[in-house]
Amino acid sequence: MEARFKTVDANVLNAQGEPTGIWRYRVIDTLKGAPINQHGVYENKEEAKNVCAQLNTDHSL
Repeated sequence: MEARFKTVDANVLNAQGEPTGIWRYRVIDTLKGAPINQHGVYENKEEAKNVCAQLNTDHSL
């Protein structure tokens, strides 16, 4: 079974919509109809992965 929550790498855009090279890590819920930004954006990829792991554990019941 595929994990419901995933970490997505996101390049921060400047005011002109150009990539800055600064990365953030978004936690998304792949469930159809779920709000995209519900679980936050993190500066640290490991922190985002830990949040995903916890959410997947909590919702696997």
